[in-house]
Amino acid sequence: MNVNVSPEVERQLVSLAAEEGKDAADLAGSLLEEKMRESGLLSDFKGTDVEDPEALASAVAAITNRTPKEIEAARARLFAQSRPPRPLPEGKPLPDVICGQWPGDETDEEVFEAIRKLS
Repeated sequence: MNVNVSPEVERQLVSLAAEEGKDAADLAGSLLEEKMRESGLLSDFKGTDVEDPEALASAVAAITNRTPKEIEAARARLFAQSRPPRPLPEGKPLPDVICGQWPGDETDEEVFEAIRKLS
């Protein structure tokens, strides 16, 4: 893969890589990967290759072993990307607003049964 950057960015990258004793292309890749992880565009999970039989266990371990700071950062990213909540219509409780509003042709009972099975 080739990535185009301005001559100034390239000079700074080459200089920074030399200071750190790294190859400029490797440093650029590391910086790009770090930025993608910070912005939520790249998963932090290790071993998620389709052929990896331990992929699920690795993903579960990555999620369950997060620090409180990592959990808070993930929540902040989620809330930053979420739409603000809509207020309930006046005089309507939440069940009246959501029940019977499924995207397909499922009944409330079918949805509740599916949720029960997943719980």
